[in-house]
Formats: sequence, C-alpha cells, structure tokens
Amino acid sequence: MVRPSTQPRRSGQSEIDPSKELIAEAGRKLAKRALCVFAHPDDLEFSSGGTVAKLCAEGWTVDIIVTTSGNKGTKDPTVTGQMLAGEREEEARNAAAILGANEPVFFGFHDGGTTNDDELRALIVRHIRRSRPELVITWDGFRPGFNHRDHRVAGQATYDAIYPSSDDHLYYPLDKEEGLEPHRPAAMLLAGGGMATNPTSDYHVDIEPQNIHIPDGTLAEEQVEDHCQKYEEAIRNAGGIDIQLLGIGRTGHIGFNEPGSGRDSRTRMITLDRVTRR
Repeated sequence: MVRPSTQPRRSGQSEIDPSKELIAEAGRKLAKRALCVFAHPDDLEFSSGGTVAKLCAEGWTVDIIVTTSGNKGTKDPTVTGQMLAGEREEEARNAAAILGANEPVFFGFHDGGTTNDDELRALIVRHIRRSRPELVITWDGFRPGFNHRDHRVAGQATYDAIYPSSDDHLYYPLDKEEGLEPHRPAAMLLAGGGMATNPTSDYHVDIEPQNIHIPDGTLAEEQVEDHCQKYEEAIRNAGGIDIQLLGIGRTGHIGFNEPGSGRDSRTRMITLDRVTRR
C-alpha cells in the first residue's frame, strides 16, 4: 500500500505525484535513497525482495533495519536462541548483498518482544535522520486479521517515527549533537496489505510470469514425472544453468536434495526428511 506524505515538506524538498508510478516518479524527482524497516531476518526478502532488487538495479541506495534477530523462529528443540539469531542475521546479510542493498542494521530486540515505544521510535528516527531516505518500506501494521506482533509493531513504530517525530527537531533533540537534522521521507510502501485476509494493495512490483522458472508444486502425483522431464528440457533449451544459489538445510540437503542424492540427480519427486519439513 502506498502512503504518500500527507503533510507539506520543508522548503526545497520536492513533492511527488501519488497518481504516477511511485518508484519512477520518486527516482526522477528525488534522491534515490530508501530505508526498509522490518521485524525479522527474512521479512524483507519474502515480502518486498523484488521491490528492493528493482530499486538497487535502478541505482537506489537501500538501507535495511531489522528490529529483532529472529531468535525464536524454529521448531527444532536442539537449537538455542543465540544459535538461531546468528544464523538468521548471517542469512539476512547474504540476502542484502544479493539484492544489492547495504548490510542490515540489527536492533537486537528479542523475537516477540518489540513494543511501539519511545526507545524503538528513537532508534528509527535516528536512522531516518542519518540516511535521509525519500522512500520507506515497512510492514502494514494496520491491516486487520492475523498479523505477527512484531510485524504490527515495526509498521506502526515506523509510521509514528516518520510523522511527526523525524521531521520535528524537538523530538529526540540529542540527535542534533551528532549533526543529524530533521527529515521526512516523501512516501511509504506498506507491505502485507495484499494478503487474502485484506486484499487492499494499491501498488505492485511483480516478477513477470515469463521470468519465473520453478517446478510446479501443486500438480497431482501422476503428473509430476512428465512435468519434471519438461522442466529439464526447458533448462537444456535455455542453454543450461550457469550459476545457482541454493540453501543448505540442517540435514545437509542442498536445494532440497536430501543426503544420498547423486551429483547427477535431476528434477524429480522426493520425500523430505521430517527435519526439512519443519
């Protein structure tokens, strides 16, 4: 959802026309600086990864704030919160590098423990004044229906930090001692508004269907073998694969190839280990 600034900006700050294509309009009129504020490592990637990749490809500088370290998001009883936090933070750093964004800043709050309070808003305001973004992307903290507490808090705290706090010098005045002047971004993008429980998205950055090349996981079992053969044929017709980015799971699987898979194995149906399915 697009939320343009509803208050007049400071003298000399350009306004954008909300009726026009947002990223193109902002990139043409404003400094190409964006700030993403999300609750957990992976929030940005699954909600707005395509948008961030588009921004970076078009020359934007993208900073990322992650309010927690995601230290509780596992069902594996052998994993500690400290282990999980380190793993997820490293994954977020790698993802940012792939997208072309700057290395994320982690506030380090406990997963599930954030509150839209003065401490969190002050941290967000400081980053807004430091990086001076014209576009902010965060969770839609106002959508109805099921929503993770930390997602709601990240979205609402960012909203409140932008107006009125970040643009008023009497909010968090100690920032001035670091040379950080008031600043208000020109627009926000609120992620998550297009979910089935609240289909209110009014701005889309979509990956074109012709650029999506993944096996269809919705097929009936009797259709899988033929589909896999056609998928392999499509790879050959495209000239093969030069490079792949694959995840390594806790069982040692690489790209869902469970341990024991041969090096020459191809697209096929397999049974995932119970740890993988978690």
